[in-house]
Amino acid sequence: MARALTQEALAERAGLATDTVRRIEGDRMCPTIDTARKLCDGLGISLSTFFSTWEEDRRDEVAELADYLRTRPRREQRRALRVVWAMFDE
Repeated sequence: MARALTQEALAERAGLATDTVRRIEGDRMCPTIDTARKLCDGLGISLSTFFSTWEEDRRDEVAELADYLRTRPRREQRRALRVVWAMFDE
């Protein structure tokens, strides 16, 4: 699950100026694709998750989980998959 970040922390993670993040959040600036990509990197999500969430105005927990697992080592990804299979094995 995504954790809330301060504008300063997100800007640092994304390699952007804090003022840029503030303007985007305040609807005073529309980010370029490059800036959106940096924001997504800072948030730890993919561009597709960002845009699908934005368009549908809802969180997509499956996409969030996939984005998180994508950042983990392969060994941990396989372990998570086994846990999910075990949880729903009937």
